[in-house]
Amino acid sequence: MKSGKGHATRNVRTIIVMEVEESSDARAVWEALVAGKEEDFISGLPDEFQGWARGVAERIAGDVMDQEAALEQEFWSVTNSLSPGFSRKDFAMKVAQSPNKWALFPMLDGQVMRPELLKRARPEANLFPSNLRCQSEDVA
Repeated sequence: MKSGKGHATRNVRTIIVMEVEESSDARAVWEALVAGKEEDFISGLPDEFQGWARGVAERIAGDVMDQEAALEQEFWSVTNSLSPGFSRKDFAMKVAQSPNKWALFPMLDGQVMRPELLKRARPEANLFPSNLRCQSEDVA
């Protein structure tokens, strides 16, 4: 038979986990990453959430790096296929059908696409650390 104290502690622990989850979904990690404050955000979480949050941040950053590399490859492929001194019109005709033209033109102007890619990497809402959602252990 459980004592009332253990049951109350478990309920408090469950409430704390639920409150942290409500403010610490994958989107909150992404928002901190976009703001450049992911380390502050992650270190402010309870220890049991930090590994999950770091994993989310690493996955997002990895996806962004992969997308950035693909854009750079496409950009250099296009520019290398054009004659020296090509015009914007030449470039436009070459990338007209590319789904990445939204990024290729700013790259032609020297813009770095990582900030925009990071904004576009927004995870879906309500992605929580699922292994902690139904925690029912007693914490004394």
